[in-house]
Amino acid sequence: MSDIGSGDEGSSSQKFHQGMEQGSEYDSGQQGQVEQELATKMLQIQSKRFYLDVKQNRRGRFIKVAEIGADGRRSQIFLALSTAAEFRDHLSTFSDFYSSLEKPE
Repeated sequence: MSDIGSGDEGSSSQKFHQGMEQGSEYDSGQQGQVEQELATKMLQIQSKRFYLDVKQNRRGRFIKVAEIGADGRRSQIFLALSTAAEFRDHLSTFSDFYSSLEKPE
């Protein structure tokens, strides 16, 4: 799973990898396309659950992030593994910018 990192393998990245569970291969039901689940992790944040899955199919490796709300609603996003590090960097930059804004009164 060396594709996940961006070259700067810190301790949080290593802890994440250690917490991932290895998965299996299955048919996704989409025109007989076989997806292999490489790793999965569930995170409980506030009242929501987030599932992070690293998968692979004939088109390559990708990350699926699924959010399950307290009411059962589900949202998901798919990212090509090749774009995940860049997406993380932009998200971190945005988070830093947002935290620097003045809090509304």
